[in-house]
Amino acid sequence: MPSSRHLRPALLLALTLLCPALSRGEDDLTKKRWAAWQLYGENDALALLSGSDEYYTNGLRFAWVRNPIVVPNPDWTRDFVDWWCRSGPCPSAQADIAYGHALGHNFYTPETISDPLPRPHDRPWAGYLYFSWLLQVTHPTDPDWRLDRPVQNLFDLQVGVVGPAAGAETVQREFHRLIGDELPQGWDNQIDNEPTLNLVYLWRKKIGGSTVDIVPHWGAALGNVTTFVNAGATLRLGRNISSFPQLQITPANASLTQPPPTKTEVFLFVGADGRAVANNIFLDGNTFRDGPAISIDRNHFVYDLRAGFAARYKGWRFDYSFVRRSEEFEPPPGRENGLHDFGSFTITRTLWR
Repeated sequence: MPSSRHLRPALLLALTLLCPALSRGEDDLTKKRWAAWQLYGENDALALLSGSDEYYTNGLRFAWVRNPIVVPNPDWTRDFVDWWCRSGPCPSAQADIAYGHALGHNFYTPETISDPLPRPHDRPWAGYLYFSWLLQVTHPTDPDWRLDRPVQNLFDLQVGVVGPAAGAETVQREFHRLIGDELPQGWDNQIDNEPTLNLVYLWRKKIGGSTVDIVPHWGAALGNVTTFVNAGATLRLGRNISSFPQLQITPANASLTQPPPTKTEVFLFVGADGRAVANNIFLDGNTFRDGPAISIDRNHFVYDLRAGFAARYKGWRFDYSFVRRSEEFEPPPGRENGLHDFGSFTITRTLWR
């Protein structure tokens, strides 16, 4: 059984993520620090040679990381990192700590959006609106971690809601009306309102140089939105590679950014992620109450294959990924397979002072 010495920091993390203090941390204010803003977009219409409107059809997320010189990190961030590193997953006690928040919105639809009737053998209609507390801890393996092989630990605590309160019906209907596309007809069949709480963790390490590297990763998620363990890697080839690969909005991964490099950075990449999934509210339906009838067989093992490019100039960065997702459930009658494609982009602005 864990001792109280180990349980206390864990409880401190949960409480302070929900009620973050604005007290001054232990950052060295004589060093330059950074702040960043990131806009993420994911949509099946952004997939090359695709353009469908089904399954995971749209995701938006805006994240911001504050500069601890202007607004100091809460004291608990340093306390938690010290405790976490004593547990063993850090290569050194030295760490660059980034703290921020995110606001996100995802929605999911069945294969056909023009049918107003329930489709129990197809993917349920679902919307998800959430707010995140983000913590990114980067550990060097050399004094200047930007030039070597850093290790990152990322934490993302999401609090939100699924169901009509998430507003997915309004967003999709009004956007389709704006672009003159087919209006969705089946949102009356979406999963019911339910508050959500999910904690996501990710570990990754950059191995290689400035022209080619590989970034292995593993992680886990726990909550009533989704619970899984995952692992994978990204291979990159380019010029002046110094940062980490950008992450996807789904499956609910944490994601921040790094200080801008001194040289222009461009690279191509391919990657894969495999997940063993214990629950997924967007396929299983509501956790704590009865929702619409769902008669699909969810797959417990899912993978993503992705490829794309990224470019960074001074404080600006753009990333694009094409993602092929394996079948998350047995496809409905009449469909050959449940593979799904979507595109993902990120625009990042970083200030370094």
